Amino acid sequence: MLLADMAKLTDLTLRSNKINDITALANLTQLKRLYLPHNQISDVTPLAGLANLETLHLQDNSIRDVSPLIGLTKLTELRIEANPIRDKAPLRTLKQQNPNLKLEYIDIEIPPLSPVVHVGAAQRPPLYWIGATTDTLHRLIGDEVENLAPHVKNVTGLAVDVTRRKLYWIEKTSDRSGRISVANLDGTHVKLVKNLTSVPHSIALDTVNGKLYLTNAWGKAQRLNVDGSNFQPNFITNLNAPKYITLDAAGGQLYWTEQTDETTGKIRRATLDGSNVQLVKDLASSPRGLALDTANKKLYLTNAYGKVQRLNVDGSNFQPNLITELDAPTEVSIDVASRKIYWTERGRIRRADFSGADIQDLVTDLGSPGSIVLGISATPAIPPDTPAPPAEPAGDTAADVNQDKKVNKTDLLLVVTALGESPPANPNFDVNADGTVNIADVLLVIEALDDPVAAAAPSFGETLTALDPGRLAMQIDILRAESDGSMKYEHAIAFFESLLASIRPTETQLLANYPNPFNPETWIPYQLSENADVKISIHAAGGQLVRTLDLGYQPVGIYESRSRAAYWDGRNALGERVASGLYFYTLTAGDFTATRRMLILK
Repeated sequence: MLLADMAKLTDLTLRSNKINDITALANLTQLKRLYLPHNQISDVTPLAGLANLETLHLQDNSIRDVSPLIGLTKLTELRIEANPIRDKAPLRTLKQQNPNLKLEYIDIEIPPLSPVVHVGAAQRPPLYWIGATTDTLHRLIGDEVENLAPHVKNVTGLAVDVTRRKLYWIEKTSDRSGRISVANLDGTHVKLVKNLTSVPHSIALDTVNGKLYLTNAWGKAQRLNVDGSNFQPNFITNLNAPKYITLDAAGGQLYWTEQTDETTGKIRRATLDGSNVQLVKDLASSPRGLALDTANKKLYLTNAYGKVQRLNVDGSNFQPNLITELDAPTEVSIDVASRKIYWTERGRIRRADFSGADIQDLVTDLGSPGSIVLGISATPAIPPDTPAPPAEPAGDTAADVNQDKKVNKTDLLLVVTALGESPPANPNFDVNADGTVNIADVLLVIEALDDPVAAAAPSFGETLTALDPGRLAMQIDILRAESDGSMKYEHAIAFFESLLASIRPTETQLLANYPNPFNPETWIPYQLSENADVKISIHAAGGQLVRTLDLGYQPVGIYESRSRAAYWDGRNALGERVASGLYFYTLTAGDFTATRRMLILK
């Protein structure tokens, strides 16, 4: 079959085929992924009409002009390195019009967009949103767009408590974990609410009862108090890819969306105690956002077809085309008092009347805004006899970085281990919330300690071995230079000195690799009692040199954890996988030499 006849093709790989003419590809308009590396292509004009392309690999060809690619606005990954490109300006344009585009291995400067505010502060509420490209927090106060808590990354959802002036958000911390955090509305005083053992998708806040509700990647809705207590991880289970969640505190109802397959979804609801789960509406499109008009009992949602839709909370009176022809709308929010719908699109935030008329741009040139919430009260006024939400625990909670309700050497060691992180992997370690973990954070923890710092470091095994003796010695010098003679400095110096003594090896050693036997990779740990140039030589059983790992100059320390030990990927100097069998590895560190053996089993 000729390529020109394969009109329904979505994936095509033609790697290393000496192709120089791709005219036949012009008719493959359904292509989503196209791989053409290591050919002889010079003209990419035939690709200009492939508007559905999401992945395009063109590395190592003869392409000089990339301007035909400007119209490929759905691209999320482009490989075009190792080409004699004369002008990179079209790539810059492509990146600006599609901030989600991942340009691999090519250096172009993308000038930052300058957001343009079209509606003054007097005509709209404060806006808070997630930057979908960077997963960071932003707000529009007055006529200025601000990046809130710049060190916070990987945000997946947010909620605002205007009455108590708090901003709650959820983050993805790994493929299997997340956390809930809270801060003031200006992004200051970031605190951990709860670490999660699943990836959170969306969050809703019940300010009347002091509860947080969230959906997660394990098909659950969960509930907890706003201070992180009384966590109910299995509040509602067996859901089908739940995502967006909203609630009616006065009406006692919780609503959420589910993804039923790649192109369809549904809305379901339950009472606020998790009971009486009901179907509200099956959807013929994938939902992107969900908002609730509690006064008029209406649900609003955005979808993958570029629409805002509306229906009654019982699923009746569905209006699938309330607003149409939008550019990749994401989440939606409602201002009941002014009868306005707010939503985010590619590069901008917009609004319209409840009728869908009078569409306005609020902010443009934003990149890719995601989840949006309004800085207005989403619930009725709190009745006078309503109990307040659970109070935050007393004490210096910022210094209690592990949130165990006490400040001790465990918190101190956690901060010391994270020194220099900017932004920190865990925002709790940045005690003063300035975006960097440094000596100032250490001193704040020391001042809040429940017990004095003795001159002995706690035993933390792997955590201690990951510390760098040279860096600890430098921190001691800094503390001594900055010391004002107060006890907090004396305690800090004593603690660092005890840590240094705990991790300085008495002798240089080559340790057993792990795992062993292995396939295909292993780690080779060692200890250095003196600073030295370090290398590891790997030989086959017959004595042939297979690979040399030149680790360079290494300071005194313990190199046992995966982040510090030598790593071998089971390949020789040519990058080829080596055969199964017995191998020997030799550590050379200054005048020290030692050899051990390891086994590859395939």
